[in-house]
Amino acid sequence: MELPLYFAFGKSFNDNFDNFTSQYLKNLKGNDVDSDTVNLVEEFIKNLRITIIEYFNGKLASAYSTFKDAMEPIKEILPIKTVQSGTFYRMRAEGGISEKKEYYHLPFDKIHLSKSERFSIEGYPCLYLGYSKHVCEIEISSGSLAKFTLKEPLNKILDLTLGQGDGDNDISEIDLVKVYPLIASCYIVPFYSVIQERECRPNKSFFREEYIIPQLLTLYLKETGIANGIIYYSVRDPKLDVQGRDEKDLRNLVLFTNRENDKRERYDRTLIDKFDITL
Repeated sequence: MELPLYFAFGKSFNDNFDNFTSQYLKNLKGNDVDSDTVNLVEEFIKNLRITIIEYFNGKLASAYSTFKDAMEPIKEILPIKTVQSGTFYRMRAEGGISEKKEYYHLPFDKIHLSKSERFSIEGYPCLYLGYSKHVCEIEISSGSLAKFTLKEPLNKILDLTLGQGDGDNDISEIDLVKVYPLIASCYIVPFYSVIQERECRPNKSFFREEYIIPQLLTLYLKETGIANGIIYYSVRDPKLDVQGRDEKDLRNLVLFTNRENDKRERYDRTLIDKFDITL
């Protein structure tokens, strides 16, 4: 039940997901959680399972519609916060970068270069930042760093770390029980991703099943306006310390971009201008 959620070798994604959710429900029932909460979680998990099956069958519109239905009972208890201040980092794999704009999100006129990420689909660039230099290094390996210092608050940020990184935990235990299946679904690590503390992926791997729920969550948050970004832990380190501070802080921040109708604008300037960027 702990995060990240490592899936067992030799089992399909569906089998692993079913095993996790079944065990979670068993734990709730074994700990005398009230029946209303158990029923809510059971219905939520059922819809998540249907969402994944519909996605695998190419019914993407139906998968998203089912996911929206799943989110309806928990949308009011999602841990949404305001990030008042902070310093973040962004790493580019290329070395010797001397222009600040090279550290912005992928330009809108270069979306043909955008790839699928945990919380962003192909063709929709987001701004990914790390809470520490170390988390950038384990995500990117090596490159040039830029520091992003927040100048004004970031409103409506979904905190999938539940405030454990900064002590700002404002979700009740019973609400955590209700939203935990969603949170855990965003931290899935398939069997091939980490073996003996190093990433091991097939040479030709283009689709990542573990991104289905996180990406649908982004689409949902964008459509409803519930959140403008997400704080989440990196899954690159098998020894995740959720209380890590300073260079042991393994939190990431993904911020959603907005593209204006003016096709000449290459970046979300409203978002970029919230930061002082130093190289």
